[in-house]
Amino acid sequence: QKGLDIKILRADDLFISTDIEKLERITRNIISNSLKFTEKGGVSIDYGTEGEMFFVEIMDSGRGIPENEIPLIFNRFYRGAKSDTESLGLGLAIVKELVEVMAGRVEVKSIIDKGTTFRVYLPLQSA
Repeated sequence: QKGLDIKILRADDLFISTDIEKLERITRNIISNSLKFTEKGGVSIDYGTEGEMFFVEIMDSGRGIPENEIPLIFNRFYRGAKSDTESLGLGLAIVKELVEVMAGRVEVKSIIDKGTTFRVYLPLQSA
């Protein structure tokens, strides 16, 4: 409805051993949030490996997150000071919990009025 683009930046195959249901939920929640807070442009998805870790990076051209709010966005029910959505504030909390259960980590970088990048790292071999 907003006319946003979703682009996958890589076309090469990458095979990993992981819990696909958890990975799908993680990426779906981040992409959903990215689209919710983006008015023009869109979302780009990248992936690859770094050392013993696999990563998925989701970048948007949205409104960005104030630096002081970044540590709070993974808290349950946190919706941000300027949130105008009817979200319950659970999506990113679920992301963090799933990533941690999978022995990974999530990093966030954001610039106001430029966009936000979420990078999820997961071990190449899940336990």
